[in-house]
Amino acid sequence: MILRNKTKFLDIFIGLILSIIIILISFNIVLNFKYIYFYDIKNLSIEKNSYLNTEQIKEVYTYLINYISSNSSNFKLPYLPSSKEAIIHFIEVKYIFSCIKKFITISIILLLPIIIMKFKNKNIIFLKYTGMFLLLIPLILALPLIINFDKSFNMFHKILFRNDYWLFDPRKDPIINLLPQEFFFHCSLIILIIIFLSSMICLYIYNLHNRK
Repeated sequence: MILRNKTKFLDIFIGLILSIIIILISFNIVLNFKYIYFYDIKNLSIEKNSYLNTEQIKEVYTYLINYISSNSSNFKLPYLPSSKEAIIHFIEVKYIFSCIKKFITISIILLLPIIIMKFKNKNIIFLKYTGMFLLLIPLILALPLIINFDKSFNMFHKILFRNDYWLFDPRKDPIINLLPQEFFFHCSLIILIIIFLSSMICLYIYNLHNRK
């Protein structure tokens, strides 16, 4: 009985960590899939809010994403000035995504041998828990986003950052004119779709395995 409870706890724990890994990977996918933003340049008429043309806006955004994703320590946006506070904010964003990458890497290294062993023993109930977590966690997060995205967006920043440097002044940091809130809302929706599809895949594999 005790052994059975320990095994169930381990499967639930694996499911929870695996679901967190998948959620964080979905964030990285959307971060690096620049075509979402490229589409929104026209869709949200971003060019009208800036003196830059479409190609220059793409260049600025590409630089921003490459900076966040790379090991570069120097931050200097093309075409646009940046205040000291804005630079600090992007350094903090870069640090957060760096921590996310480390967590994903370490977690996968630690979980992979256990998951391989689970598949060899034909005991993959952890996928059921993963699928359930992937449905539950986004649902909890999605409700406030849908009800009031503006308030949720601000709360998200207040939780992640210990300062208000994310409140850009357009006169000092015109980059904020290139990053409308609607774009982040679109990113959030795509992240939720990826998570939902991942949940369906996990549950499908689990159910398929049970039929055999």
